[in-house]
Amino acid sequence: MGNSKRNIKKLNDNFRESILDYAISHNLKCANALIALYATGCRPDEIETGIKVNFDSKNNKLSFKIIGSKLNYQQKRGIRIREVTIKITDKNLQYYKPIIDIFEKNPQAYDLKIKTESAKAFSGYITKISKKLWPRKKYHASAYSFRHAKATELKNSDYDKIEIAQIMGHASVRSQQSYGRKSK
Repeated sequence: MGNSKRNIKKLNDNFRESILDYAISHNLKCANALIALYATGCRPDEIETGIKVNFDSKNNKLSFKIIGSKLNYQQKRGIRIREVTIKITDKNLQYYKPIIDIFEKNPQAYDLKIKTESAKAFSGYITKISKKLWPRKKYHASAYSFRHAKATELKNSDYDKIEIAQIMGHASVRSQQSYGRKSK
């Protein structure tokens, strides 16, 4: 993992959106899992376990419920269950539309489960798409690149350290030193 922190700078600024656009437009089976990863910055193995998604059409929000995978109660590490809520805007709608469409086609839908067969294979799909989009690049995206990019995005937003730790699934703010970089 040590590599992905440094190499994220070698990816295009909008690599997540480009990969997401590709997966959605090509109707790839990993598209919904990619949307969950993009929204939450969750760990790949948390998607393998399954993430529950709900859409609040009145408030135009998607909420993702994640069962934490890196738990250690003795060391007070990890959060057992966390929820990340995304407000749908004109700017981000295109990335969340495939999931919203599922809810609009099934108004009774609740707790839509998004999961992958394997965290490793899922990360491999991301790398494969990255190689297809940027064949000349030496470094390619992985699921952890998405996680580090989400951490960077959060650090550059109005969220405080405690909120960021909760979104990332960290029991303390100490873990944030390992993820993302705040832009100067």
